[in-house]
Amino acid sequence: MHVRITLLVLVGTLGAACNDSKTTTAPDTALFARVSRPEAGGIPEPGLSAVVSDVGVMRRDDAEECEWQDRHARRGDHADRDDDHGDGRCVTYYRTKFKDGTTGPLDVNAYDGGSCEPSSEYHDPGSAYSMKCTIPAPGGAAALQAWFGDGKLAEAPLDPSLDQDLFQEVRFVLAPGAAGSIGGLSCTESNTPSQFKTHKSTYGPAGSAVNGWVMSQVAPCVGPGGMFSSPEMWDLPGVTNYPWPGTYPSLPEGNVYDVVYRYHRYTAQDCGTMAIWVNGTKVEDTPCLTYMGTTNGSTAGLLFWDGATYLRGAVGPLTVYTLFTQATNYPIGAATASP
Repeated sequence: MHVRITLLVLVGTLGAACNDSKTTTAPDTALFARVSRPEAGGIPEPGLSAVVSDVGVMRRDDAEECEWQDRHARRGDHADRDDDHGDGRCVTYYRTKFKDGTTGPLDVNAYDGGSCEPSSEYHDPGSAYSMKCTIPAPGGAAALQAWFGDGKLAEAPLDPSLDQDLFQEVRFVLAPGAAGSIGGLSCTESNTPSQFKTHKSTYGPAGSAVNGWVMSQVAPCVGPGGMFSSPEMWDLPGVTNYPWPGTYPSLPEGNVYDVVYRYHRYTAQDCGTMAIWVNGTKVEDTPCLTYMGTTNGSTAGLLFWDGATYLRGAVGPLTVYTLFTQATNYPIGAATASP
C-alpha cells in the first residue's frame, strides 16, 4: 500500500495523466485540451469539464476510465468505429469527425433537393472535413442519420436508452444566413409557418408528435425566440420549450454549437428523462415524464437526425456543418449522469 501511494504521488507531481481504473483523481483537463489552428480552418471547442459520477451499475472508477478514454479519443486521429471496454462498461456506439470525407457510421436522410457533402470550410482538429448539409428553399431535409438496429448501425441495440443513460454529442455550425432563411427570428404574418430543425430523436422515421424524445429548432411563431428544444410530443398539455442561451435576439452563425443530449427510459416506471447541455450550459433536465421517449407502439429502433434536419416556409437555403458526433453509455463533454 505504501509503495502504491508513493508511486501515485510521484506521477501526480510529474503532471502525468494516469489511466488507472482504481484511481479516483480526475485526469488533468489541460493535458488533453485539443489545439485548433484557425488559419487551417480548425474550430476551437469549449473546455471539457471533468465528470466523475456513478452511472447505474458502473463503478466510480469505471466511469473515470470511460471519461479518460473519451478524452484520449477526442485528441487523437482515431478511426470511425464502435468501441467498448470489452465487457460493456464503456461503450461507444459510434464516433466520427468525418476525417475521410465520408459520413462514416452514419447514413443520410434527404429529400426535396436536400443534400450532404464533405466540406473543408469548417472542421474539427484532426480532421480535414465536416459534413455540409444544405436544404434549398422553400423546404425539405438533409440530415445525418444514426438509426440503431438499421443501416450502418444494424448491429447496434435497437434502443440503448432503456434503463441506462445514453449520451449523444453533436458539434455543428450554422452557416451565415441561417436566420435569414426563415425571414428572421421575429414572428410576422409573412413567416408564420417558417422554421428549421437541427435535431430530431424518434423511433424510426417519424413526423411531428408521433413518438420519441426531443427536437431542436428555430421557429419564431411556435416557441421562444432563437434556438430552443421541445419534446417530440409537443402537442400534449403541459409540455415545455427550453431556450438555448445566447441565441436571441441574434442567432450566432459561423460559431460552434457543442450539444450533448442525455436520454434515459425507465421501463418499470414507463417514463423517461431528458437532459441537454449547450456549450457546457445545462438548458434542460426533466423529471421522469410518460411522454418522454415514448414509442407509441413503434417497434423501430431509436433514430437520431442531425444537421439540416428540416426546413419549412423558407425564403432562402439553410446550411448546417456537422463537425463531430458520437453516442456513448457514459457521460461525455459537460454532461453528467442521471441522478
